[in-house]
Amino acid sequence: MQTLIIYVTRLLLGTASTLVFLIAVPILVFAFLLALPGSLTDPMGPLLWRINDDVKSSLIRTIFFSLLVIAITFFFWRMEKFSMRQNATKRRYYRRFNLIYLLALSYVLGILIINISSPFYGKCDVYTNKLNGGLHAFGERNYRVELCGSGPDETGANDRMRLRIFDDNDALRATRYFRLQFCR
Repeated sequence: MQTLIIYVTRLLLGTASTLVFLIAVPILVFAFLLALPGSLTDPMGPLLWRINDDVKSSLIRTIFFSLLVIAITFFFWRMEKFSMRQNATKRRYYRRFNLIYLLALSYVLGILIINISSPFYGKCDVYTNKLNGGLHAFGERNYRVELCGSGPDETGANDRMRLRIFDDNDALRATRYFRLQFCR
């Protein structure tokens, strides 16, 4: 029983340290980039602020998934080190549980990373009315077309859009993503 308490404690501490690592490292890297003198960051542009949204999302995901792989590998190594002190039967159970737990943790953290780095689509009523969405008849069936936007970028153009089409029963039939160019 004492071994199980120690194992659960290490599992919870490992999870907490993984989360702290995934949060602290990007903050420290960002702070480091802000502290660099302008002459070092000139070739990159003003600290990468001017890259487009797709590249920015891809960069965020790449950084976080790389950090996730490092954190999960270190976490697994620490838990394996603990289970090596146990007899063969317990070691097998601990290893299986470690793998299942780390897969679930990776899955949950991966979903969070994808959701955090994705655009937020809102103002669906405004965009639907402005861009001729709403109820439309195609053939003999009625469909509801919903358009949502994430808002234009800092230049006032390149609005990221989500188009969703629902049938008579309000079931989602199609989703598409595109950009809308506003000319000023």
